Amino acid sequence: MEAALKEAVNKFAGTVREEPVTRSFFEARQAFESNSELYALRLEYTRLVHELRTKQSEGTLVEEDVAELRTLEHTVNDHEVTKELSEAQIRMVEVLQRCNTVISERLGFDYASSAATQRSCGC
Repeated sequence: MEAALKEAVNKFAGTVREEPVTRSFFEARQAFESNSELYALRLEYTRLVHELRTKQSEGTLVEEDVAELRTLEHTVNDHEVTKELSEAQIRMVEVLQRCNTVISERLGFDYASSAATQRSCGC
């Protein structure tokens, strides 16, 4: 039984991986991670966040600093590659939710909830 179940799971996972939506998601993620312009913007954003946290703790943060961060955040979020990844993520979540529905109906309980990593702190 265990070998048959493992084979069925592997077949199911392979089918999901071959779905156009899944392939599209991985391609969009790769494009996001490898885009040098976007990478530089994300690095600058991270640097600026750290700088503004320091200024906030020192009490020297001004509205212009926050405006600069928001502008940079909008630049990253409005980047075409970021938008493509966001749209691909939405489609991927829909596929995974449908998969969970099918699995859950066959098992008789919510598979995704029971398979989720349990947190030790009760969070």
